[in-house]
Amino acid sequence: MGLALGRNAFARLARTTAMSRRGQPVPEAAPLVGLVLAFGIAGFGVLFGAAATRLAAVALALAVWYGFTAAGVVRSPNPTAAIPPTPVLVAGAIVAVALASYGLFVGSPSLAVAVAAVAVVPPALYHARYGDPVNPLTPGLTVVAIGVVAVAVAALGLFTGEGPLGLATAVSLLLAGFDYRRQRGGSLSTRVRTRAVVGLFGGSVLSVLGGIAAGRPTLGLVAGGVCLALGAFFAVGR
Repeated sequence: MGLALGRNAFARLARTTAMSRRGQPVPEAAPLVGLVLAFGIAGFGVLFGAAATRLAAVALALAVWYGFTAAGVVRSPNPTAAIPPTPVLVAGAIVAVALASYGLFVGSPSLAVAVAAVAVVPPALYHARYGDPVNPLTPGLTVVAIGVVAVAVAALGLFTGEGPLGLATAVSLLLAGFDYRRQRGGSLSTRVRTRAVVGLFGGSVLSVLGGIAAGRPTLGLVAGGVCLALGAFFAVGR
């Protein structure tokens, strides 16, 4: 009987914690849950992993935390009351610089850039949706600048022998750039999207053929898949 009462009390406590505001879910609880999980993941990686593993563990921890935070944001009627956009952007940039510096110090440049992107891109997109404009560039020029950075990141991956990681990071940056433009400057025109789709699908074929001709079919397939994914992104109207 005592055990049953204990279970009932725990169930009531869980319901009370998870629900408030006249029975409505509490979106602000999601970032806290994600933070607890992220600390566990990052702590395990830092304590028991090698240098590269530590970076990967921190990236995974950030992804988990941001995922839970995003779940809370989309369900909150006023997310900026609990998560102010500008401090979040500044904190994300500081963490990104710190992680990139550590990655360069341990000799993993492509991984350093990838983890830095994981740290700063979600806060930047959150700020683009809910924060006041702080970027002096127009949305179009911002996309161009991000495109230049993405090309440099992909080239860095190829130069350091981490081509797939560099390409994946470059694609993430490009998608983030186009999402930023959509938030700040509106959707792309149909003509621009059509040209992008045709060019990227053609680039996908050329990447595969070029990889085969260069004796690196795996890298060609990865590059072709990247172009195909970007083409699909534009094809659905982004």
